[in-house]
Amino acid sequence: MSNIIDNPDIAGAKLLVRTKGFLNRSLLYPYLWPKLALVPVLFDAYFSYCYEHVENGAFFYLMMVNMIIASWIRKIFILVFVSWVFRLCFPGFDFHNYSAVNTITEASHIRILTSPNHKSGKVCPIFRKKFHDGEEQVLFLYQRRHYLLNVKTQRFSPPAFLFDEEPELANFQSSTGLSGDLEKLVRNYGKNKFDIPVPTFKDLLQEPTIAHALEFVAFGGALSILNKMWYRSLLLLVVLVLVEMTTLFQRRAAFAKIQEMEVTPYTIYTYRDGKWKQLKTTELLPGDLVSVTRTSDDSTLPCDLLLTDGAAIVNEAMLSGEYTPLFKESIKLRPSAEKLQPEGLDKNSILHGGSFVLRVTKPENPIIPIAPDNGALAYVTKTGFETSQGCLVRRKILSTEQDTPGIIEVFLLILLILHDFEPHKWYEDSKGMISLFGKIIHSTSESLGLGNEK
Repeated sequence: MSNIIDNPDIAGAKLLVRTKGFLNRSLLYPYLWPKLALVPVLFDAYFSYCYEHVENGAFFYLMMVNMIIASWIRKIFILVFVSWVFRLCFPGFDFHNYSAVNTITEASHIRILTSPNHKSGKVCPIFRKKFHDGEEQVLFLYQRRHYLLNVKTQRFSPPAFLFDEEPELANFQSSTGLSGDLEKLVRNYGKNKFDIPVPTFKDLLQEPTIAHALEFVAFGGALSILNKMWYRSLLLLVVLVLVEMTTLFQRRAAFAKIQEMEVTPYTIYTYRDGKWKQLKTTELLPGDLVSVTRTSDDSTLPCDLLLTDGAAIVNEAMLSGEYTPLFKESIKLRPSAEKLQPEGLDKNSILHGGSFVLRVTKPENPIIPIAPDNGALAYVTKTGFETSQGCLVRRKILSTEQDTPGIIEVFLLILLILHDFEPHKWYEDSKGMISLFGKIIHSTSESLGLGNEK
């Protein structure tokens, strides 16, 4: 587990600050500056001389341009390779855009390092929000979850829920809902919804185009176009583009299908400030008491609930695939001094978000007035992406996202391509140079009259 993030799935984290501008990144390669400054001047002077004094100067000009393009593409080719070697030797440190810092106050980004069995980590921006009462909230978003900074422990963690602490049942049995100022609860938990935006084709296209493996194949094809077998290189590039486009369209269709799981907001009776109110499901917060009634055919339970009074028959087919209706009973008759057992005795009292309610039984002698719709009483335990349905949606979204292959595998692939490519280009360049200088010597000797001597 990371020393600054409370999550067993996160192996570590690095605090980073983004470097400013193009200059900082370019200074990491100081050996490029002399070439950028001197090479164009020298080649321009040489081309002018060849074009004016050497026979077939245009031919030499085009040939040298060909060799320069190949040389510079090869330099970019090897530069990317060196970048990957550096990342292999120093994982978790991106020297192109970020530098490491020691405190959260200095950091603008955080790099997440996951355990081997999970998806590869990423660099996430750190957001800072200031409110009118002087409170500052520091958080970052990773895999659709908000990680909030605890000022006392200086550690990031997902929003805490009373349900996860498995407290005594009396905390739920005696609850009379929320009251008073709920602004801080809204800050911590947000609205009870999970937006599932379908990314545009342009956004999806950015991911594979910056992948190093794809860059190597594209550069290899571009270099091979300069050789005699140019039609094979064009075919390779066309196939590469078609494969990537097909993958992107499939991912976009998967996102659109996941979006169908989003719950349409509707009104529900909620007991707040000592009376029943009709609120939108997006306004529910952990700790609310709601009235559960039969759901319509196109709606489901908006969040995770714990039955405190009454009973219900539900269908959890959307979550588990089991179409057999389940009977849910309340925790009213359970001893109040016992601990909550979500995986034990109280498992049958939990209503999961995304379930269909087929029938309910109204409460008998509840501690608060019965709701106007005669629904069963339930305690809101989790909202948003933290619900059962939200976790399912989050996993599906992550499964559709392009997973970056392991850096070792990419390193070996690039090394294999480089091993096949570099000797070939060295041979082609050497053969071209020999032919070029041979023609130059022949033309120079003829212009000086050396070729006419017998």
